[in-house]
Amino acid sequence: MATVVVGQKLGGHYQILHQIGEGGFSVIFLAKDIQRSGNPKCVVKQFKAKATDPYTLWEARHLLENLEKHDQIPLLLAHFQESQEFYLVQKYIEGHDLSKELLLSKKAE
Repeated sequence: MATVVVGQKLGGHYQILHQIGEGGFSVIFLAKDIQRSGNPKCVVKQFKAKATDPYTLWEARHLLENLEKHDQIPLLLAHFQESQEFYLVQKYIEGHDLSKELLLSKKAE
């Protein structure tokens, strides 16, 4: 998996601001779209591919395209492949970490 660094441009116009999370399937970054008016923030997810054979890459791309239609997932803005890595770009929704919400809920009990 290629290392992504602060300031790096991915997909030609998503400039990485900082890493905001990491999970079993991806590393998640806050970025800004430097080609859109106002440079809006977005979320860029770098997928951790377990396999890189052509069929697996095709299937992954197909699954990503279907995410556009799910109403419980932030708006999919783009997806692309760069240097054998897959990236998903989604709308940034400002808020707080869900783990903080769970802590607040436990304290209220």
